[in-house]
Parts: sequence; structure tokens; C-alpha cells
Amino acid sequence: MSFEYIRHHFYVPARQNMKVLVEGKMGVIKDAIGPYIMVLFEGEQELTPCHPRLHVDYLEG
Repeated sequence: MSFEYIRHHFYVPARQNMKVLVEGKMGVIKDAIGPYIMVLFEGEQELTPCHPRLHVDYLEG
């Protein structure tokens, strides 16, 4: 699946390198795997899978 799939299926503006706030944690979307956005949170080195609609605030769009 891709960002295009996620945008159309979940009705969100997700795209690579977009800033997001997930449950109060600042991060940047780095990839899309399956139906999940992969977020790199500040201060972390590993990507975290996040559901595109659960607790995600898209900060650019």
C-alpha cells in the first residue's frame, strides 16, 4: 500500500516528511507500510507504525 492509498482510504493528508503530532509526541512521517504510516519521533532512531486516523494530528497539509 502507499501514501495514495492511505490518503484516499483514511481521508488524511499523509505524505512523506510531513510533521505529525501523535498522542502528544512530535514526529515526521518517513514511510507507509501496509495501512500504517511509519513515524520517526523526536529523539528516537526507530520508526514506529501508527494508524493514520488514531490520535494523529497532521501539522502540514
